[in-house]
Amino acid sequence: MYQDLQSSFTKDMASATNDSAQTVVGAFGVAILSKNVLDMGAPANVKRNSLSQNAQVNNFNAANIPVRIQIVEKLLGATGGIKVDIVTDSASDLVTAPVVLYTTTIPLAEALVGKVLLIKDLPMGIVKRYVGMKFTPLTANSTAGKIDAFISSDTISDDN
Repeated sequence: MYQDLQSSFTKDMASATNDSAQTVVGAFGVAILSKNVLDMGAPANVKRNSLSQNAQVNNFNAANIPVRIQIVEKLLGATGGIKVDIVTDSASDLVTAPVVLYTTTIPLAEALVGKVLLIKDLPMGIVKRYVGMKFTPLTANSTAGKIDAFISSDTISDDN
């Protein structure tokens, strides 16, 4: 599997290390923003249908954009697991007016090293410039855990 660190949600681009994992230690119910946000390019206004509605449409036209989320350090504490959201927003801080494109919860019992969640395609509905992730510990504070999340070249295999 090929991983381009420029397509990583969790790699700290300012760091000199090659570690692409992000800690998800935090208070329950409080979203932890991904270290990296992908800039999908400026949206363009185009006519969408016979009703002549204007809509924000991204010019990112790839047919298949797989996303891989992997637990690289066991999650501890968050007894309800961790909620993972893929969000899009008009601002890179993901707090202006975020729209959730995809959400899932990884239960604590499954949040073990090597657990992989493969999403076949980056969800439809990217109408804003930036795409990122939010990781939210559930039920209790998380005390340990790291996640690696990135756009992948691999949609089917699980190479743990």
